[in-house]
Amino acid sequence: MTDVIKYTLKSPVNLSSGVKLTEVTLREPEVGDMIAVEDSGGGETARVAHLLARMCDMDRADFALIKSRDAQAMKAKADKKWGNEEQDGGNSPS
Repeated sequence: MTDVIKYTLKSPVNLSSGVKLTEVTLREPEVGDMIAVEDSGGGETARVAHLLARMCDMDRADFALIKSRDAQAMKAKADKKWGNEEQDGGNSPS
């Protein structure tokens, strides 16, 4: 797995296992991740957190311990690297 993002938490967290988490590795989301997030329902924040947790291969309860500013920074980095922005000026084939 070479196409990943390494992110150092600004506010490390202690996981339920007792491990202190200081860094996470995000992988590109897969279709299965998107389906699981969609099927789980919830509001926008819950869906984003669920997707980020899956991208980090983390339990949702542990991911919920991560501070909001860290989650927002991870999302911004993932959006920049793997976002769905149109690269051709919006003229994609239908």
